[in-house]
Amino acid sequence: MGVVSGSAGREDSGWRDMPMEATAAAILVQAMLQSSPPLQGSLREDLQKGGPQAGAEFLKPYFIAVARMLQKAEEKG
Repeated sequence: MGVVSGSAGREDSGWRDMPMEATAAAILVQAMLQSSPPLQGSLREDLQKGGPQAGAEFLKPYFIAVARMLQKAEEKG
């Protein structure tokens, strides 16, 4: 998966330094969460039990799946 960064050399420019694939994955996972109340409930439960780290662990498989999907699409190009 190619990594494209919009600002080489700039420090702390936040989201603009995220690779495009990571940004796309975040948007797709956010859309999934918004369209699935049960998924939102599961994430909320994990956040309440274990804080941000638990929430990140909950979301990790979704980000991985989306990243793989983007990688396959890029390879088919």
